[in-house]
Order: sequence, then structure tokens, then C-alpha cells
Amino acid sequence: MKRLLLLALITVIGVIKISAQEIDMSQENSTSARIEKLSQEVVELSQKLEKLQEDYEYLAFIYDLESLLNKMKTFNNEVKVETNEIVVLCYNGSFDIDQYLLKDDTYEHFQDMYELYLYKKDDFVKQKSNLIFSSEKLSHINSLYKFLDVAQLQIAHSLKAYKAYLNVYKQKSELY
Repeated sequence: MKRLLLLALITVIGVIKISAQEIDMSQENSTSARIEKLSQEVVELSQKLEKLQEDYEYLAFIYDLESLLNKMKTFNNEVKVETNEIVVLCYNGSFDIDQYLLKDDTYEHFQDMYELYLYKKDDFVKQKSNLIFSSEKLSHINSLYKFLDVAQLQIAHSLKAYKAYLNVYKQKSELY
């Protein structure tokens, strides 16, 4: 009987030990499973964050490029309006030295602004070399650069026309 009781006691202790080990193993498995799941979520969130950062940088860069393009177009229109004013002065009548000096100062101001726009455009070209975007995004950026080149040429032609009409207006003084 003592043997049977001892055997039953050893069996119960063995079963308790095995159950305790199984509980420990299941807790370890669930903890490692949770850690694995959390690490996968962290990786996924990190990838999403990188994508969002790239999209933000792209949109910010495009916004700055388009803003510069719009400013250059507006500036070109201002030069054309001033050129039209000189044309009207040429056809209107006699030469006015004060008007000429004012328009000449305006031309110098326009030249300074043109140089500033060229500097900004060159700065964007330098920034472009540091960009790491998809080929689709880079092709869109390149198309905007082409528009900047066109806007630069338009401003240069408008400034030449402005200066030419200003010289015509000045020659009017020599006629009178």
C-alpha cells in the first residue's frame, strides 16, 4: 500500500510538473507570437511612414517648383504691361525725361528680379540632383523644369522688348 501511495504521489507530482511546463511553454509561445506580430506591425508602419515622407517631400518640392513657375509667369506679364506702357508713350506724343528715367529704373529693377529668378531656378536644379523619387515622379519634375526653362526664355525676350521700346522712346527725344 505504501508503494501504491508512493507511486500515486510520484505520478501526481510528475503530472503537475508536466502541466507546469506546458503552461510555461504556452506562455512563452504566446509571448513570442505577440513579439513577432508586434515587430511585423512595426515594420509595416515604418514602411508606410517612409512612403508618406517621400510623398510629402515630393509634394512640397512640386509645390515650390510650381510656385516659382507661377511667379515667373506673373513677372513676365508685369514686364509686358510695362512694355505696353512704353509703346503707348512712344505713340502718344513728346518725350518726357522724368518718364524715361522712371522706366529706365524700372528696367534695372526688372533685371535684378530676373537674376533672382535665375538664381532660384538654378537652386532647384541643384536640389533635383539630390532627389530620390520614382521614375514617374522624376519625369513630372523634369516636365516642370522644362516649363521653367520656357518661362525664363519668355522673360528674357520680354526684357529685350522692354529695353528696345525704351530705346525707341529715348530716340524720340532726339527728334524733338
